[in-house]
Amino acid sequence: DEGLKALSQRSNLHRLHLDNTRVSDRGLKNLSPCPGLTHLSMVDCPDITGDGIRFALKTWPGLAFIELGGNTTIKA
Repeated sequence: DEGLKALSQRSNLHRLHLDNTRVSDRGLKNLSPCPGLTHLSMVDCPDITGDGIRFALKTWPGLAFIELGGNTTIKA
């Protein structure tokens, strides 16, 4: 989660693949300064919850693609 703070300094970040990591909802919040994020992949990230997904959709209105395969902990 803390490592994502460094990525948040990249204003040109558009695509991010966090597959098979321990990123959590808190880690997504560390990325909030990335206004141009359009593609986010978090396949098999067990620490992401529905709250984190709602945060992502609210924070990045230009998010056109989000992949969440294998995340059995996410509830609607």
